[in-house]
Amino acid sequence: MVKNLKFELIEKKAKTNIWQVSSKGDDCLGYIFWYSQWRRYVFQPIVEMKCIWDCDCLLELADFIRGRMEAGRKE
Repeated sequence: MVKNLKFELIEKKAKTNIWQVSSKGDDCLGYIFWYSQWRRYVFQPIVEMKCIWDCDCLLELADFIRGRMEAGRKE
């Protein structure tokens, strides 16, 4: 799979983390963080950012979040 996104750990907490999601061009697209109401990691896009997503980008984002959920269950 072609990597369209960059995931950078920006804050490490005791049990959860926050990642910044950027494009190949280094534009910040949003953040992945733990959303306690749903008890899972979520992606929150930056509202002002006008971006388009294809199915590969969406799958890459979903795979990253799924991986964080699985890693958290193993700990």
